[in-house]
Amino acid sequence: MREQLHLGVHKTATTHIQESLWAQADWLRARGRVALSFDETQEVFQTPLTWALDPPVNWRPLRREVASALEGAAGGAECVIVSFERFLGPLRDLFSRDALYPEAAARVHALAGLLSDHQVTVFLALRDYARFAASAYCEALRWGPFFPFDAVRDDLLRDGLLDWRPLVTALLEAFGADAVRLWRYEDY
Repeated sequence: MREQLHLGVHKTATTHIQESLWAQADWLRARGRVALSFDETQEVFQTPLTWALDPPVNWRPLRREVASALEGAAGGAECVIVSFERFLGPLRDLFSRDALYPEAAARVHALAGLLSDHQVTVFLALRDYARFAASAYCEALRWGPFFPFDAVRDDLLRDGLLDWRPLVTALLEAFGADAVRLWRYEDY
């Protein structure tokens, strides 16, 4: 069985991609693929990923748990498609003062550890920094308390903390260049 993981960076059409996949469930199933729902993804990955982020890690039972859950969710399909924003971290982490998705590297390596026995392809959309910052800021205000945009501009844009390279580097280290597919959100 193969897995295709869409690591949904916030504000890069993740919801649209997920809804499109779910709307085409029958078409995908006829081609040997299944797209996990949000709830199925949470069920498969939430607890193992939490444990995998808390060293020392006993990988064997966590890998078995994930493999078993994926096989059950696949229902015989040869490929499981997973699209999930929370793999990289919660939205509130976007505007930390340290880095963009400060826990992303650890989370990506933990995810790779959980799926080390699997054939995985990782998909990631990256967005222009300025447009991403503005859109993510609006989303953060939607779900959290007010904070001025100046903080985003000054802390992320001016100080160079809004940078996709550390995330891409972590993906390449964790999964290998042959398994990573990147595209520009603006081309979607």
